[in-house]
Amino acid sequence: MVGRVGLLTLALLGSVGMASGAWAQSPNGITMTVEGLYLQRGDKPGGPSFMTRPTGTTNPVAATDPGNLDLDSSGGGRVMLGVPAGGFLGLSGTTLEIGGFWTGTFFDNMLYIGPDENHDSRYDNHPGNEFQSFNADFACCFAATLKNTLYGFEANVVAPMAGSGFRLFAGPRFISYRETLGAHVYDDMFSYIANDFNIDDIKIEVSNDLFGAQIGAEASVPVAPGIVFTTRISGGLYANRTEVESMISSRNNFAAPLFKSNSSTEFAQGIEILPTLTFELAKNLSLNLGGHLLYLHGVTEATRQFEGVADADAGVVQGGSAIFYGARAGLTIRLN
Repeated sequence: MVGRVGLLTLALLGSVGMASGAWAQSPNGITMTVEGLYLQRGDKPGGPSFMTRPTGTTNPVAATDPGNLDLDSSGGGRVMLGVPAGGFLGLSGTTLEIGGFWTGTFFDNMLYIGPDENHDSRYDNHPGNEFQSFNADFACCFAATLKNTLYGFEANVVAPMAGSGFRLFAGPRFISYRETLGAHVYDDMFSYIANDFNIDDIKIEVSNDLFGAQIGAEASVPVAPGIVFTTRISGGLYANRTEVESMISSRNNFAAPLFKSNSSTEFAQGIEILPTLTFELAKNLSLNLGGHLLYLHGVTEATRQFEGVADADAGVVQGGSAIFYGARAGLTIRLN
């Protein structure tokens, strides 16, 4: 399904979206922009509920739906360097733009204590379950922690459209999106209180490495003396190399630990929007205040791998997405 969606979005690479940036390069000098980021994940993790009841059925326990994991916000940074490229490709005023961004860790915890010991983990009901510890059948409690990290690099050729306030850009881009899910299934209340004995431990690590290209545009409009509003929008198409490492083990040693490693490559898409207000503080110094929205489709989520964690033959479950949004603030320095 992801591959079909990816083919439909090939048009992204043949069209230009309207866009804007947080920095304004001068074709006569080098510019450097350094900004701080404060981002929030705007959508919910996907996949079925972690636990079901009554035992032997697939009725979900709504309290253990991955969508209840409301990931915290995180800080980060963004750096862009603009270097005049002369008449590159025969375009006057062309700039070479190189930079990247990074975030800290987005995370949240989940704890579910059932009214009785009549719950199954989703992997216990999975047809290919090869991990018979008996802890996940007639269980009482479930706990999970989800962590996300994000960073990326890009290089663009930027070409102004004479006298219009628009600039077109295109170039290669790399984005790395990683998730780690740690979970525990407790067979009984005594094991939960003691944090030992009849417990299954699960760890799933997912890396999404997106290699591809983006294309977009910027539009700048003066709103007052020394103040410019800029909007930057870009769209990209990527080959997403996904690696999934998982482990499930039992503290009562009723079943041998099961380790798995799977990989896949699928199409992924990304859209980024950067609205900015730029305030000129001095001849070669400006203040940038703006927003940052990044949407990724076709990424793999750790929560979607939980159901098959005890099946040695289960592969990568794809089809996820992630939205990050927030604020940016920083400075642009121009070196004439």
